[in-house]
Amino acid sequence: MNRRTALAALALASAGLLTGCTWNGAAYRGTRALTTQAAAGSPLRVEAVNGSIAITASTSPEVSISADVRAQTQERLDAVQILADREPDGTLVIRADWPDGGRRSSEGVSFKISLPSPSTTAAKTSNGSLSFEGLSGPITGTTSNGSVTLRNHRGDASLKTSNGSVTVSGLVGALTVATSNGAVKADLATGAQGPLDVSTSNGSVTITLPPSFTGELALSTSNGSIRHPTTCTAIELTKNSAKLRFGMDSTPASKVRTSNGSITIN
Repeated sequence: MNRRTALAALALASAGLLTGCTWNGAAYRGTRALTTQAAAGSPLRVEAVNGSIAITASTSPEVSISADVRAQTQERLDAVQILADREPDGTLVIRADWPDGGRRSSEGVSFKISLPSPSTTAAKTSNGSLSFEGLSGPITGTTSNGSVTLRNHRGDASLKTSNGSVTVSGLVGALTVATSNGAVKADLATGAQGPLDVSTSNGSVTITLPPSFTGELALSTSNGSIRHPTTCTAIELTKNSAKLRFGMDSTPASKVRTSNGSITIN
């Protein structure tokens, strides 16, 4: 049986009708705080909508959750439940349960979560940013409109946004990035070997590689310049594309591409 931790009736840290600008009509807002016991080495999945997700590693034995909820009425705000369900395989699922058949237009929730690093992390939202810091293991982050930030991560990362920039620093692991409108900046940590699969439709790409990076790297842009270090071997070079080799081996194969923007490899 799933273990459910729900917060439906705790006092709101901040609730009531907001003055001035509102979130597309969701004028009632409240912040909920929730904690649940962490399970070492278990997966994490976070589901939000119209809001951001920020996940940070901690040394606490508990999972700490702060949820910023926006609703159309005070009654709906009071009825929203913030859930932390443990699935049979141990996955901790954090989400909001909306009343009266589900979420209404303009309503949303943002999460700030701290916990011991999960074995895997999956976070999905729409119209909001994603942020991960200090975690390990595979990460999947998806948002439709918002930036994505990943810091100090040991493990593979797959990051996707339709409209927003992607910034990665201190990564040891493979990296996959896809955005349709936004710049990509990635700084791989010492020990990282790739591979990379980075694409954006409209934006520049800047990637800093450590000496440990190996394999072939294919670069292409429709409108923009390409810059690369002299420490690699240039296999093919054209005005808008390049194929580079780092180290003696041609594998793994990596690729970086943009339609409109420059590519810089440091």
